[in-house]
Amino acid sequence: MDIFGWLASVGAAVLAGILVAWLTGLLNWIVRHWIVPGAARCKLALANLVRIARPASDDRFRFVLCWLEGDGDGRDNETVAQAFREVSGVNLVRSAKIVKAEGAADSWRPAMRKRAGAILQDWDGNLAIVGSVAERGKALNLWFVPRDGDGTLARPSQLYELNHAMLGNDFKEALHKQITAVALSAVAPFVSNEARRQMLKESLKQIAVKLETLIKSEEIVDSFLRADLQAARGRALFTLGEREGETAQLEKAVAAYHEALEKRTRDHAPRKWAAIQNDLGITLSSIGERESRAERLEEAIAAHHKALEEYTR
Repeated sequence: MDIFGWLASVGAAVLAGILVAWLTGLLNWIVRHWIVPGAARCKLALANLVRIARPASDDRFRFVLCWLEGDGDGRDNETVAQAFREVSGVNLVRSAKIVKAEGAADSWRPAMRKRAGAILQDWDGNLAIVGSVAERGKALNLWFVPRDGDGTLARPSQLYELNHAMLGNDFKEALHKQITAVALSAVAPFVSNEARRQMLKESLKQIAVKLETLIKSEEIVDSFLRADLQAARGRALFTLGEREGETAQLEKAVAAYHEALEKRTRDHAPRKWAAIQNDLGITLSSIGERESRAERLEEAIAAHHKALEEYTR
């Protein structure tokens, strides 16, 4: 055999080795991600084929729990889902898709946001819970990724410890904060006249109903946050009433503002108090003009005068 034939045979052997190594790696990946964890994850994926095509609409905000990386049998996914069984103000759906968390560096976060955003788009969800298993049955690395805003992507890796297969108060506190943030961000576009022209995909009526459900639930334990949600609900109802010409929605907005003012007093939060008084005045004025009700116009004037006690020249 000449030198060229020998080199050709060596090259073919090297290429064959590389191909075998690549196929072995691919097979290992398939085994690790689909066959070993397959029973639970594949069953969920098949169930989602029907659910994701026709996501049910309801009166609650929808959160999506993505499959945790490294959770072969789904035990730790079940632990996170268990934490939501005590949360009545949101609807949890579970995705078989993994959103990778590749390390502590900032470089992977845009990819995480993009991947989570695509899953939220599929489910018409408001917030995704993503992450990985740090130690089976003992510690999880989790992030909250909302449809709008940063959520907890900006924070570094932070483990949530498990105690007897249950998440602790640190996770519950983070969850409650994210629930409030999602609810407030849902109504944020309706604060200004300019933003009101750009409707969210979700209708105003749905947002108002979801806010009401959340306020009635026990998830928002902070009374001041509950007052902020009432004020947000008032803005949504006002915009809905103006768009649809429904005085009943405006009256509901007035009631929501009054409930918010029970906690957001001038002594506690003067600027928020004044802002709510101003919104209340606008709503009362709209009712008074629409129905020629002098008492509502007088109440509107009184509310605006209160707002001007803080909004001075």
